Amino acid sequence: MAVMRIQSLKVSNLRGALRHRLSPPKHEVLVAKGVIVDDSAEEFKEIFSEFGSLCEEELKRLEEFFKIAESKGYKHKIRKNATIQEVLISYSSEDFSKDLGVVSRIKEDVGKFIEVFREKFCFEPFAEYFIHKDDKGRYHVHLLFSLVKPDLTKKIKWNSKTYFEIVKKFSKRATRVKFSERKRSGAYPLWLIRELERVVGREKAKEVVKVARKRGLKAVDLVELLRKLRLNQVNLTNFLAEGWGTSERRFGDTKFCAKSPMEGVQEQRNQREEVIKVLQRIFLKKRKSGQ
Repeated sequence: MAVMRIQSLKVSNLRGALRHRLSPPKHEVLVAKGVIVDDSAEEFKEIFSEFGSLCEEELKRLEEFFKIAESKGYKHKIRKNATIQEVLISYSSEDFSKDLGVVSRIKEDVGKFIEVFREKFCFEPFAEYFIHKDDKGRYHVHLLFSLVKPDLTKKIKWNSKTYFEIVKKFSKRATRVKFSERKRSGAYPLWLIRELERVVGREKAKEVVKVARKRGLKAVDLVELLRKLRLNQVNLTNFLAEGWGTSERRFGDTKFCAKSPMEGVQEQRNQREEVIKVLQRIFLKKRKSGQ
């Protein structure tokens, strides 16, 4: 039986999350991906097409896909705490009798979720899906979606009541999927755990998460740990063996304070490409000229 869960992803942290979906860790492979756009989203399609013609890197295109929606077509700044939603469906080995046709059946499940969403809100969300297969032959799918309407005017409200209303209908249509009563997929974002797996390996990542939970560490602390690991500034053995203080963190001989979420947001903003500024100028000129 497949299990379905949901989590919120900050738009400011999308780059890291999408990097995992496009390039999963060594024990997984990406077998299919795609985007979903409501037929009525004409302005969005125009802007996204313009961006795609100026940006060749797929990761940046997929990131900007949501940023175009969340900024309502570059008309407004994206809120600091803006989020999109991600549904994760993990299938067991028994959910499919044969490997043949699995991807198409998972796509059908994605389509059924979008169908139920449309029945509730009368539009299809801006969405991206990524189907992964692990080294044990099990599949899972990430479905990320924005709550902004196709005409880019406003964002619909989303809460646990709405989620359960949708997934209860969905699980009746996709009978192999069982949804979890927990709204979130765990104590730490799934993308963060996957990035740890990419850097230190699957087994070590399990140890890190186990130790972090035992010590009551926050996600922002693990993000900082991940950053230090990438820069080879952390002795992982010391981290697993030693405790942390509450205000200061120490890895081996490196002493630092955990980076605040706002610093991470600013770093993400600074990395945005010049191509976005070019796009904004293009569409500003169009609006001024009445095109």
